[in-house]
This record gives sequence, structure tokens and C-alpha cells, in this order.
Amino acid sequence: MEFVSPALSLVALIISLGAFWRTYRQARRDHFVGLHTALLTDEMVTARRDLAKLTSADDVDALGDPKRSGIYRLLATYDLLGLYAEEGWVERRQVLAEWSYSLRDAVDPANHFLDYRERERAGRSHWPHFQSLAMYASAHLQNAPTTPAARWTKRQARHWWKFGLDRRRV
Repeated sequence: MEFVSPALSLVALIISLGAFWRTYRQARRDHFVGLHTALLTDEMVTARRDLAKLTSADDVDALGDPKRSGIYRLLATYDLLGLYAEEGWVERRQVLAEWSYSLRDAVDPANHFLDYRERERAGRSHWPHFQSLAMYASAHLQNAPTTPAARWTKRQARHWWKFGLDRRRV
């Protein structure tokens, strides 16, 4: 009988740790979904298209203020996504799986935008987290597997029936 109390305490501790881990993972997923949703708004899609058209800092000057503001907001959101990935508040592999092409393709036009901002203002906004995440995205795309079966996540491979996947490809 003297072991009942410590055993119950241990069970309570294990349950508490399990609840904490579940809440932690859910919070990370919620952060990612929030940023992902923000990046899919019409304003951000338009800003991505406008950013892709930039070939020099002079092109930025030709844009109107609303378009420049949209691009600025897009790059700031990319930077926030990079910060969240660096701090572990979202899973970097999820970010790279969803946004690696957009991040990689945004690097050169973003540098033109930064050059324009440097001309217009005394300082330079670097968006360091975006630049770091874009480097990871480039590396991720160079090492990305080419076959669909190889791109499955470990969870999908373990629980293939939940995703409607063909077991023979696991």
C-alpha cells in the first residue's frame, strides 16, 4: 500500500507530460497554419507576383506605393516565417515542404527591393530570418527526392491508409 501514492503520482506526471507535448505540437501547428493562411491571401499572392517581376532596383521605383507596401509586407511575413522556423515555433521541414520554391525564387527580387530601400533610406532592412530560410530552401530543393513515394513523410509512410495512399509505394 505504501507504493500506491508514488505510483499514482508517476501516472499523473506521465499524463501531464503527454498533455503538455500534445498542446506544444498543436501550438506549433497553429502557428504554421496561421502564417500559411496569411501567405495565401490575395494581397500576398499579388505581392509575390509583383516581387517576381523585379529585375533591378529601378523596377521597384516604377511600382506604386500600394505595390511596394505589399511586397514589403510579404518580405516581412517571410522573415517572420524564418524567425518562427529558427526558434522552433513551427517545424522547418513543414515550412520547406510548402514554401521552398517561393522562398528560393524570392531571393534575387528581394535583393533588388532591398537595394531600392537602401537608396531611399539611410539604413538597409536585411530581413535576416528570411535570407536564412531561403538558403535552407535552396539546399532543401537541391536534395529533394524526385519520386512521389520518396517525398512521403515518415508519418504518411507509417499511416498510409489514413492518407489514401497506395501501400505498394511505401
